[in-house]
Amino acid sequence: MPNIKLLKTRPGKNDVEKWYDALPTKERMSFRTNRLDYLADQPLEKWAMPSYETLVGGPCDGLGQIRAKIAGSQIRLIGFRGPNDDEFTILLFAKKTTRVLPKRVCETAQKRKRRVIARPELAHEWIF
Repeated sequence: MPNIKLLKTRPGKNDVEKWYDALPTKERMSFRTNRLDYLADQPLEKWAMPSYETLVGGPCDGLGQIRAKIAGSQIRLIGFRGPNDDEFTILLFAKKTTRVLPKRVCETAQKRKRRVIARPELAHEWIF
């Protein structure tokens, strides 16, 4: 089964961990059970809608998103399958406010993806 990892560039918690830890207990546990635990129990090849979407084309090509609706907001954890075959690395999170992710979100994720590919040690297992 896949490891879900986070990009870590400095000590302490990153933005994804801070966002997750700040969720009210009910929403955090629901997100963990219905998205994170569910996906972690599935081979990456079986990750699919509505929990996960592979992004194709444009600035988001080669990325994927873990999808959730929390407290009325569409939340997307943007990442990629890698750096190793059995890993998904979360690069950032975004609140989706339009039909398509903003170009800058994908551009930032692509830059971070290149950093992780060049330095796989930047991806750390997420103990959620």
